[in-house]
Amino acid sequence: MASFLPFVLQNLNSLIQKEVGLLWGVDKEMKKLSSTLTTIQAVLEDAQQKQFQEKAIQNWLRKLNDAAHEVEDILDDCTTEALQYESKRLSSSSLKKLRSCTNCLVLPAFGQLPSLRRLEISKMDYVEYIDNYFPGGSPVRGFPALEVLCISQLPNLVGLSREEGRELLPCLHKIDINNCPKLTLPRLSSPKLLKVWFPSNVVLSSISNLKNLTTLSVHRGYMISFPEEMLQNLTVLESLEIERFSNLKVLPTNLESLVSLKSLRIWWCGEIESLPDHGLRSQKSLQRLTIKHCNNLSSLSESLGHLTALEELNVSGCPKLVTLPDSIKHLVSLRHLHIGYSELKTLPEALKHVPALQSLFIACCKQLTSLPEWLGNLTSLQSLYIFYCRKIPSLPDGFERLTNLQTLTIMGCGPELLRRCQKEKGEDWYKIAKIPKIDLTIAISFSRTTNLYSSALSLARSFTRHCHLRYPVV
Repeated sequence: MASFLPFVLQNLNSLIQKEVGLLWGVDKEMKKLSSTLTTIQAVLEDAQQKQFQEKAIQNWLRKLNDAAHEVEDILDDCTTEALQYESKRLSSSSLKKLRSCTNCLVLPAFGQLPSLRRLEISKMDYVEYIDNYFPGGSPVRGFPALEVLCISQLPNLVGLSREEGRELLPCLHKIDINNCPKLTLPRLSSPKLLKVWFPSNVVLSSISNLKNLTTLSVHRGYMISFPEEMLQNLTVLESLEIERFSNLKVLPTNLESLVSLKSLRIWWCGEIESLPDHGLRSQKSLQRLTIKHCNNLSSLSESLGHLTALEELNVSGCPKLVTLPDSIKHLVSLRHLHIGYSELKTLPEALKHVPALQSLFIACCKQLTSLPEWLGNLTSLQSLYIFYCRKIPSLPDGFERLTNLQTLTIMGCGPELLRRCQKEKGEDWYKIAKIPKIDLTIAISFSRTTNLYSSALSLARSFTRHCHLRYPVV
């Protein structure tokens, strides 16, 4: 029922990262929608697991699922609108698209167009080079204004230019590559962003030729390991995302060459069992580490403690992970910790030594039987979220010491915990009475699903109106 939601969230978070919300003045609404969709996902997955048979509950869940689907459609429109806005920003002569010219052997002389800023080429079986044209046989500056290059499903493309050493693509900022298995990227100093879908080892091995990349995303491949040379020379890379490599067993061992890396995201790599010890040890600039849906990941490296600049750690959907390394006590900059869908039986005691922690999110930890008393020592904590941890019976003694806590959300936990936190009646109420914002919700609540349904649609539509998009009214 909820299997599509990770993709919706990824689409939304991509728009947030691109600062589309800031552009349209709806950045806060987008972030709220992301949080709401995360809650919807938890509700639907919980309901699916329990297989509720009551007709009323099934109707409400169906309505909630429909809301999420409509949000998905709205986000697709927003993505299209963002692309259209980018295109309008360019002059009418600065965008060229060629698609499905299956018998084309040689492309037109796009490289000679002085105002061309965006070029999209796709589905051409015989094209070998993007640039073939050399007037008078002398070196000519190719694509003098091109900023964005998108190439897709070009099975015989081997290079961007037939003649090496030629001055090429001086303004190129972003490259998108989808399923171009024979392509070798040339040495270019201008590109900053590279996204690759269905990469081959040939493409991956040549990424090191783009020495000034700041953002690299690789998606959907079938290799067991990456070429060693893939990350060489990328000394200014700040963001690396690796997603949906179902056979990938190990991460690159030379992560230490990424001396400027600030964000590392690993998604849906089901065969990875651990993180490279030496590679993590050298990441002194890393601020955000996200590991999601790596089903065989059973441990995080003790080198995690060397990430002294780390501010956000998100580990979710790793069912074999039963503990966090003791070295997390050395994460002096850690402010946000998200743990979800794991077999954690207890929160690691080393966390009590993390003085800067401001936000703690615990979701769907089925084996977590209690919260530790030392939780009250996290005096910097401002937000605590506990979702679907049904074996937690009560809040620990000393919880009232969390005097900076501004938000407490407990959703889908056992009825005993909810009863103990009941306003002015529960045994634990005195521990939380002074918290400004408290949200206590039992697992499946008609009012909660109604609110989620309304919240998701209203938030999505509020920023949709700013985009002048049309959507169906339900």
